[in-house]
Amino acid sequence: MRVDGTDLITTAHAALGSAVIVLGGYLILVAATRVVPVRLRFERYRPWNVVDRDSCWRLDISRRGVMEMRLKYLPKIDLPWCDGPPGQPGRGACR
Repeated sequence: MRVDGTDLITTAHAALGSAVIVLGGYLILVAATRVVPVRLRFERYRPWNVVDRDSCWRLDISRRGVMEMRLKYLPKIDLPWCDGPPGQPGRGACR
């Protein structure tokens, strides 16, 4: 199996996104409920909330930027699943 740069970027993006989602869920549990034990709680959750919100925005913006670069600058390749049924043109999203 060959791994290239786009696979690594995608994997890192998915890992960071998962960590941000888990942090957001933990923040909700700490701020709004008493489910989390006292020794695992923290009192100043607002700075963590800012970190989580900013991370979400940065991940979203980076995803959009990477997709735009891939669509703009990578060479157009003919992929077998991009072709439509015989006699009809392929789907426009692949070209």
